[in-house]
Amino acid sequence: MKIDPFKALLELYRRKDIEGFPFFQKQLTALKYLIDQTTIEVLYGVVLGGGKSWLGCSWQILNRISMPESAGLIAREELTKLTDTTQKTFFKACKFFKLKLGEDYKFNAQKNIITFQNGSEIFFREIKYIPSDQEFDRLGSYDLTDIFWTKLSRLHWKARNVLRAAHLY
Repeated sequence: MKIDPFKALLELYRRKDIEGFPFFQKQLTALKYLIDQTTIEVLYGVVLGGGKSWLGCSWQILNRISMPESAGLIAREELTKLTDTTQKTFFKACKFFKLKLGEDYKFNAQKNIITFQNGSEIFFREIKYIPSDQEFDRLGSYDLTDIFWTKLSRLHWKARNVLRAAHLY
């Protein structure tokens, strides 16, 4: 009987048994906090090439597949930088987990939304400051399970607060 490595990894993730995951030790430590039942926010910053995007994208993928009908957000100040960097890492993580576009998930490039077979979604969003929307009202209607912020230090504090209010802890 052949065991699907991703399904085995997913089952371990659901059990919060992540020691054998293919991550660096610092990533594993951050992941432990991301999946525990008490931590609300994890700030993870390491040197360039330290695996921040890989960790965040993998976490989003595992959460969406583990939690049917859930919604995650991957956010950065500028959409171009988000799609040129983090989104590319996201698709690499999908390939690593042997997830197939069109079978396991769909990608709407016009809306920048990933939809998984179980109805879960990931939104890729630009959250820069726009003078015509100083209160970031455009962000307030999301019903989110979790958020992966990239380059948090560059995000406007109001955007962060609006999205945190939409985030279900």
